[in-house]
Amino acid sequence: MGDEGAATMSLDNSKFRIYRESKADKEVWNELVDQNRLKTLGEDLNRGEKIYVDETSPQIRYHIGKNELYNPFTAHMNNFTQAIFGKEDLNCPANEAYRTELPIFKIAQALRDNKNIITIDQDEYTV
Repeated sequence: MGDEGAATMSLDNSKFRIYRESKADKEVWNELVDQNRLKTLGEDLNRGEKIYVDETSPQIRYHIGKNELYNPFTAHMNNFTQAIFGKEDLNCPANEAYRTELPIFKIAQALRDNKNIITIDQDEYTV
């Protein structure tokens, strides 16, 4: 989502949230609400509700409008299964997934090693 928002995901659909940064174009997000693709949950977090999103300013919360029909994990696994049977192309090929996840793997390792700087060599992106 770049610098306009973030998402938290969980196997429990009731905890899946999308957060709009206050600087993001509100009209674009409002169109998604008008189309019932997102549902607004209000602008204030419940006190005591923890989110693991680095906030640059107050976050505006949204919920996917058709949550009962959409589960990000189910959709991903369905695509993977259909690709195995040759009925679909992968939405995210393995080599691309690795390249996008590499920084996350590096950060996780740095946290385990109590380091605050990571390095990634260009050849590490090659699968």
